[in-house]
Amino acid sequence: MKRFAVHACVILVLVSMSLSALASPPPASTRARSWELGGKLSLAAIALASPALPSTVQKVFAGARDIGSGLGVDVPALPERELDRSQTQGLVMKYLLADAGAPIAGKLGSTYGGDHAALFEVAVKSTLLLLFYSPGAPEGAEVVTVIRKRAVDARLPESLWQPLVAKIEAKASYDDVKAAVTDLHNAVRKHLSEEPPQ
Repeated sequence: MKRFAVHACVILVLVSMSLSALASPPPASTRARSWELGGKLSLAAIALASPALPSTVQKVFAGARDIGSGLGVDVPALPERELDRSQTQGLVMKYLLADAGAPIAGKLGSTYGGDHAALFEVAVKSTLLLLFYSPGAPEGAEVVTVIRKRAVDARLPESLWQPLVAKIEAKASYDDVKAAVTDLHNAVRKHLSEEPPQ
């Protein structure tokens, strides 16, 4: 329970940062928007499993839905929050991996190319670490496998994603991995903003 409280606090801070970013203009390229869609959607979903106010969750989700709409992607509604947090966490995982994640990735891939689907997937899977990462847990190794493959498919330089992979493989603390997730998202956002618009 204490670990979840720490994670919830971190998630609330990240959600507030995401809310401030909603005021900025949307990224120009479809690649950058695919990344933002994955990041915002997963942050809204995992905030659902935290003590975040429903209005806060909905604001972040609305930002994700707007990006999805601009890309021609339907973003399904978030699941309902359950009284039992572990049930909500399960619903969030199912939502991000199956109910919303797989169809969105498929649509991005068929419309814009596999690199767009891969960008979305890396954004989602890396953000999910904020919900379930624990040093040495098998879920971290699974995310490493996904990032190693899909970051290459997304045409992201290794220098952007390798630091997060190294932290997970070294069984770093939750706080260190959280910082590496934040660094990854900021670095990819900057990298994609410097690409020519597509």
